[in-house]
Amino acid sequence: ADSDDDDDDDDADNHSPPNDAPVVRRSDRVPTRLEAARAALQDSDSDSDDDAAALEAAAKSKAAEEATAHAKQAEEAAAAAAAAAEEAAAAEAAAAAAAATAAAEEAARQEAEEQARADAERRAEEEEAARRQQEQAAAELARAQQEERERLAAAEAAAAEQARAEAAEAERLRAEAAAQAEADAKAAAAAAEAEQAAAAAAAAAA
Repeated sequence: ADSDDDDDDDDADNHSPPNDAPVVRRSDRVPTRLEAARAALQDSDSDSDDDAAALEAAAKSKAAEEATAHAKQAEEAAAAAAAAAEEAAAAEAAAAAAAATAAAEEAARQEAEEQARADAERRAEEEEAARRQQEQAAAELARAQQEERERLAAAEAAAAEQARAEAAEAERLRAEAAAQAEADAKAAAAAAEAEQAAAAAAAAAA
């Protein structure tokens, strides 16, 4: 800037005002437009440097704030993800426990059904065995009763036959006794007649 001022001074010296223009001292001279522009540019550069530094500081501060906010958001997101993962793990564990409980209940229900079915089949088999045993006992009783009836009938028939035989024998003996008595009577009568005839003959002979 100083060299520029010197150049301006040289230009001013090389271009001196006309003889009829009043002489103006350097200290009273009004800056030219180029000098004013350069001065304004220097002020602007200084202000720009200050503004740039302020903007850079603000940008760094904002970047730091944003980084802190991003870090906080990332931390919150990580915490939320961890909480979600814990909730998902808890939900998965609860679902697994519920599934295990349901599976255990289903297994217990199936086992109870199988046990009930096995008990029903066993009871049916026992009832069938008892029914067959009762039928067999009834059949044996009926057969025994039939055999007893047949034995009694045979005994009765034998007794009747024996009675008929005894009656026939008694009738034969009675008939023989009657015939013998009749023969004896006839013999006695003949003997009596013979005796009478002999007595009559004896009487006649006397």
